[in-house]
Amino acid sequence: MPTPPLIVGFGEALFDVFDAGPRLGGAPLNVAAHAAALLKPHGGAAAVVSAVGDDDLVRPQELRQLVDDLRRVGV
Repeated sequence: MPTPPLIVGFGEALFDVFDAGPRLGGAPLNVAAHAAALLKPHGGAAAVVSAVGDDDLVRPQELRQLVDDLRRVGV
C-alpha cells in the first residue's frame, strides 16, 4: 500500500489584519490548509513550517489563536 502524501508549506504564517480583526494567512499556510482539506479524506496530511515574529500580534492570546486556527484547518 502506498504511503499517504504529506504536503509541507515552508514560509510565513501570519495574521492578515482586517477591520473585523486578525485572520490567519500567508501563502505557504494557505496552501497547506487547502492541501490538508483535500488530502485528509484519502489519509494524507499537511503541515506548515514557520517562525514566530516579534511584533504587536505576538502575545499569548494571539499565539493561542494561531495554534487554535492551525488545528481548525488541520495543519
